[in-house]
Amino acid sequence: ALQAFQEFAHRAPLNGAIPDMTASTDSYVELQKAYKTRASKDLEEMRKLVDDRKNGSDVKISDEDLEIFCKNVFSLNIISMRTIGEELRGANLSEELIDSWNMATFDPFEREPEHTPFLWYLALTASMKFQELYGHLAGRDKQELSQQADCKEVVKLMEKQIQEMKLGENDFLKENFVPSMPNFAKEMVRYFGAEIHTISSVIGGVASQESVKIIAGQYVPINNTYIYNGIASVGAVYEF
Repeated sequence: ALQAFQEFAHRAPLNGAIPDMTASTDSYVELQKAYKTRASKDLEEMRKLVDDRKNGSDVKISDEDLEIFCKNVFSLNIISMRTIGEELRGANLSEELIDSWNMATFDPFEREPEHTPFLWYLALTASMKFQELYGHLAGRDKQELSQQADCKEVVKLMEKQIQEMKLGENDFLKENFVPSMPNFAKEMVRYFGAEIHTISSVIGGVASQESVKIIAGQYVPINNTYIYNGIASVGAVYEF
């Protein structure tokens, strides 16, 4: 019904809300009336289109539900994402994704750029790839030589990750991540997949909030990866 409406009206149904603007009281009131009148007519047209498409179906769409749909039509979003397997293999890589990653580096954590969550994503992904290669996380053996060897391997995986993501020429990474990769790798090896209760509570809170969004069918959920840096208490959402 929405598609049919857009085909003949060349726009989505109005929701009756007036955009922010500067106006006199009289003109604002008149404009508000015009918007509400147009929104009411659009709602009536959508009602007809929905009813015409039932084709004998028992599906019932109440006037209230249809009104809510029309009011929120401008908030409709399609969220598509790669699977974790595709993400780790570097499959289905698009120019749009690469552009979004480069854009993410334009908004670093101001006080300490090295704590920008995107950089820790690169470190975490390298750690996951280490586990995929060797069957365990880096840092299992607490002997110093083993820890150093794991650090070197994680650094290699980080370097490979940057190239796979087509970020080798990114100035922010060259300045804030590449020289510090041994430090990031050392932290990955040191923590060995530990789960700290305070960090788990933050992540659990975010996960439960997003679950409620999906279950209730209200509000737009995170798209698609949330990285939380507990060292600096800063989080960010990235598309991968």
